[in-house]
Amino acid sequence: MTNSNSIVSVVIPCFNQGVFLDQSLRSIREQTFSSWECIIVNDGSTDETGKVAMEWVQKDSRFKYFSIPNGGVSNARNFGIGNAHGTYILPLDADDRIGPRYLEKAVALLDNNPEIHVVYSEAEFFGGKTGRWKLPPFDEHRMLFKNLVFCSAFFRKADFEKVGGYKTNMVSGWEDWDLWLSFIESGFSFYKLGEVHFYYRIQNISRTASLDTKKTELLYKQIFLNHLDLYVRRFGHPVGVYEKYCHMQNSKTWKLGSMLTYLPSLVRSLFKKPDE
Repeated sequence: MTNSNSIVSVVIPCFNQGVFLDQSLRSIREQTFSSWECIIVNDGSTDETGKVAMEWVQKDSRFKYFSIPNGGVSNARNFGIGNAHGTYILPLDADDRIGPRYLEKAVALLDNNPEIHVVYSEAEFFGGKTGRWKLPPFDEHRMLFKNLVFCSAFFRKADFEKVGGYKTNMVSGWEDWDLWLSFIESGFSFYKLGEVHFYYRIQNISRTASLDTKKTELLYKQIFLNHLDLYVRRFGHPVGVYEKYCHMQNSKTWKLGSMLTYLPSLVRSLFKKPDE
């Protein structure tokens, strides 16, 4: 067990996922690192989320339970982190699990490396799909087009507060990618542990998998608008970049999702520096 004065606050928003919550909480209690608290935020569930959570609160005082009106995952995570006492924050979805040494490994790294701001790991699928999640190496440039880091990564609460938390305008998802872009804007660094410490549940219907094309396009647009300065800074400073972007959005031949995910060269041409 790692010796550390740091506390980790694991923050779990839960909306009608009580059937999975027990497994998630069990994975926290099995950690080799014991200086943690777990904040369970019931985001207006109508299932047995509250009952399951209270059973764990009675088992172990490190579990804390809050119930709030449904406001979405960003709001629930912000609420949980706002009530956290930890130096480090670990968001965890109610249907996912972590390996027993995840806290130990991440805390040791963060305690001894103040220049590292976000720590995550290799990952595996479970549930409807099993096997290794083949995450590509972290690359700041590629992060502008596609998220490379799952939501359950460690960061300092102070850094989270510095960037303003999760944006509640990401109502349909991708709030984790949006947060990582905020961290990149602040010059924060990312580090991936070489072992598997995160287990991502695959369900037949999930919040991400159920996104339709229209919602996906709107999410890409919101990501871009939330971080317009970042994209302009990376790809140049054309006159009227926002207007040009909106014009392209309305074009029948334009697909923002393709631009951000598959066509970085097109973005470079759109935002070409004057001297290029």
